[in-house]
Amino acid sequence: MHSPFGLCLRTIRDNPLKAEALGVSVTRYRWYAFVISGVFAAVGGALLGPPTGNVDPTLAYWTHSGSLVFMALLGGFASFFGPVLGAFVFIFLQDAVMSVVPYWRLVFGAILAIIVIFAPGGLMGFFARPRPS
Repeated sequence: MHSPFGLCLRTIRDNPLKAEALGVSVTRYRWYAFVISGVFAAVGGALLGPPTGNVDPTLAYWTHSGSLVFMALLGGFASFFGPVLGAFVFIFLQDAVMSVVPYWRLVFGAILAIIVIFAPGGLMGFFARPRPS
């Protein structure tokens, strides 16, 4: 987030025309971000194969993207370790709630609404130090 590469990506996200005017090669940095995300997706797919014994397109069903968004919101997407914390909490919470309630997705929807309203910084927002203004 605070490295030159991260600052360029944040600038491109916020205003690509201004980034281009400042001399940042928007196309090149977008390509770098695409390649990095592809590498992470490939590693994730490679790590998924051995435990499941199967790599199948049905494993990437469209509803799984909602779980990823929930993990990022639960942990907090403003920090690097927020989605990681959110993933761990999501997995343990999902296991606990599924064993008790048959309508676990309804419970998760309520939890998501509570997080968005009362803790917009996610779980990592509780650990973040307030920055001087």
